[in-house]
Amino acid sequence: MVSKAPRASNIELLRIVAMLMIVNLHSFFAPEAAVAWTDVNVAYVLDFFREALCIPAVNIFIVISGYYSIRWKIKSFFSLVFQTYFFVIIIYFLTLLWGNPFNIKTFLLYLNCVPYTYWFIAAYVGLYLLSPLLNAFADKCSAKQLLVFLVIYYLFQFYYQLMFSNYFNAGYSILSFFGLYLIGRYINKIHQENQGRTHSAKFYFSLYLIASVCITINLLFMQSRGMNVKDDHFLGLAYNNPLVIVQAVSLFLSFSKLKIQSKFINFCGSSILAVYLVHMHPQLKYDYYIEYCSSLYALSYAEHLLVLSVLFVVLFVVSILADKVRLWIYNFLYEFLRKICPKKVKRALARVEYICTC
Repeated sequence: MVSKAPRASNIELLRIVAMLMIVNLHSFFAPEAAVAWTDVNVAYVLDFFREALCIPAVNIFIVISGYYSIRWKIKSFFSLVFQTYFFVIIIYFLTLLWGNPFNIKTFLLYLNCVPYTYWFIAAYVGLYLLSPLLNAFADKCSAKQLLVFLVIYYLFQFYYQLMFSNYFNAGYSILSFFGLYLIGRYINKIHQENQGRTHSAKFYFSLYLIASVCITINLLFMQSRGMNVKDDHFLGLAYNNPLVIVQAVSLFLSFSKLKIQSKFINFCGSSILAVYLVHMHPQLKYDYYIEYCSSLYALSYAEHLLVLSVLFVVLFVVSILADKVRLWIYNFLYEFLRKICPKKVKRALARVEYICTC
């Protein structure tokens, strides 16, 4: 029996860093609030810079998926679905123990919360379902052909986002995921052709920092003009901002150069999505997480960062450990259902998996 290759710890570490960026992004409130330009201080600028550093997080996850390519497996697909609803249901019933009254209408709304609360999950499921077609397209193309396609794709996207600010929903969409996924496939092709002969990790990390500084400067300029840094221009805090895409690619290339192998990093990285599912749960997001993070602005900047750091550590530990329990339950249920599943259903599922992996 061939043993499964261990996860690349450098990329798992990047996934952990990207999730830290996401929880960081969801803790910001002062930078996005409209304030007079004369009231802007050092702490305000630092918050903008922290937000600029973190904005490529979602793009990083999709570039990683594209680089390794999504390979269709029935068990993996249903694991993602089970993981999402496991946390939706469990957290809802846990909040009942905290004194929240049970409401069947609210519960049913939470079961349908994926499109508007977990937009990333909804878009990623669509990407997962269509990944066989994207893989087939990328595999047929040479690196040069794929690059030409990406240039045309992004020129089209940037133009329409510039002319019509909400045309691509600032990158919060499956359409933007397609481009990022194919960027990952392109990087993979380049690495295979060049056999790793690329720039150093420091070079790519420096590029990431330069892009972050440029974004910060632009955010401050937009703020000085009274513009909304998220909605008024795609060069603000939009996932399809060209500089944000440069950040994601640069940081991925930087981490791809690291030589790390750690069971602990892999243990945490394999359950990192749970952190997103927990803190963005509709019952926790507004009533607890956002309200608490917003209250921290009453502290000094140093105290604010210290409390946030403790909060993030607790969130990561609780979420990852809870997901290990979820994973054990899922594996048990999957094996049980597989044993009692009729042979016709098994053959149909195997056929779907075969078609999607061809």
